[in-house]
Amino acid sequence: MIIITATFYLADPASRPEAIEKAVPLQQATRDNEPGCEAYVFSPDPASEEKVAVFELWDGRDSLDAHFDHQNYFNMGSMFAEVGLAGADSRKWRVTAYEPVYDESPKARADFYSYENQVPDDPIIIAGYVDLHDPSERDDVLKASIPFQLATRNDEPGCQMYVFSPDPCREERIEVVEIWDNMDSLSAHFDHDNYFSLIWLVRLLNTEQRKNFNTVMEESVEKGKSGVDKKIFQRYLDKRRRLENWDRDKPLPDFVVKFWRWWYNIGNDIEESY
Repeated sequence: MIIITATFYLADPASRPEAIEKAVPLQQATRDNEPGCEAYVFSPDPASEEKVAVFELWDGRDSLDAHFDHQNYFNMGSMFAEVGLAGADSRKWRVTAYEPVYDESPKARADFYSYENQVPDDPIIIAGYVDLHDPSERDDVLKASIPFQLATRNDEPGCQMYVFSPDPCREERIEVVEIWDNMDSLSAHFDHDNYFSLIWLVRLLNTEQRKNFNTVMEESVEKGKSGVDKKIFQRYLDKRRRLENWDRDKPLPDFVVKFWRWWYNIGNDIEESY
């Protein structure tokens, strides 16, 4: 498989809505009609108004060669030229290992746990999507994610790209593209507050307990700062263990405890009192 990642920088940020709208039929045609196209997304970067994030996945060299000779490719290039580009950064990647981010526990893993051989110094790309139950919530989720996207890009060593953006062809879908220098930088990210914050935001805003945007942002800043009564929290955690079907004879991973402590701090989602 071959991956294409790119960032387009528009000469005039105000032209981005027009560019995305014109790109929709070309994206859909490429996805639907070009053999070997596994993903083809040109989406607005929520954290940078002049940027368009690009992610493509092709099943091999032949399909990518065919795309580069296809009218969809030429039409997309012509459209962005007409809208006006200030610059672009594009890269091509050959996929040497491919597996889910989460293992069976489920825990996010930086190593390639289903492969015997590891190449810890190679760059790692994470790509996927989140489908929301209610598409009308997507704008709020993405708006709330901007501080964490920027913090990850600016503050976490080894982060080359980190974009959660709306799929222009699927109103319920958030596309995710990350590029990390190596296994160590990705592993550090999976232990970072930015990572847990985005999990929390998507889960909170994608449930029936969704709160208004201002409340979400205020609680986002304050999460984890308040003290936790250990005994009460342990009872809460025990109930969460039952609801999440965790084996009582096995210790909960640290990342699970950390996540539910944050969840507890920003408002107990188990209404039954203890």
